[in-house]
Amino acid sequence: MNKQIYELAALDFQPDRIKTLFICESPPAFKPENGPAYFYLPEMKGSDVLFATLMKALYDVVYRKDPEWKRELLDRFCCDQFFLMDVCKEPINRDGNFKKRTDKQRERFIREATPALISELRDMKRKQQLSTDYSIILIKKNIFHLTSQPLLEAGFNVLNTTKIDFPKYYRDRDTVREIRKLLKK
Repeated sequence: MNKQIYELAALDFQPDRIKTLFICESPPAFKPENGPAYFYLPEMKGSDVLFATLMKALYDVVYRKDPEWKRELLDRFCCDQFFLMDVCKEPINRDGNFKKRTDKQRERFIREATPALISELRDMKRKQQLSTDYSIILIKKNIFHLTSQPLLEAGFNVLNTTKIDFPKYYRDRDTVREIRKLLKK
């Protein structure tokens, strides 16, 4: 899997200064015949559950798959100084044969990638890509449990003190409510 697909797509929508950084697990694995699926790809065949849920939480819109509308919303997301990145830069939910990975396997990948994440965030701070009053929101139970303490110990402003689940369905009410609650702080 070529991680440049994800990095290049994200760069198109990275603000000069990030005020709120959402950190998730990894881009989703995809079958070659379906093409890549990713938060920052406007044209994709796969599910857009995370994107639709974040758009509901941030802008109270009911997103339906539409590449032009997604591009507009991604532009707005960028203009509002939001950015989403992953701990692991390549998909970890499935292996090369598209077999689902176990929670233990995924945890190992996350633990191994956390020092590089911290280094990347330090670099972003040094380059002033993070605004002086930035905040981080961790999305997904395993991401919260495995990275919140190392991030806090490294001096980063993590807003959540409890997990926020990855959305289970489009515009997951619980995830929307938790994100909105954190953004009001």
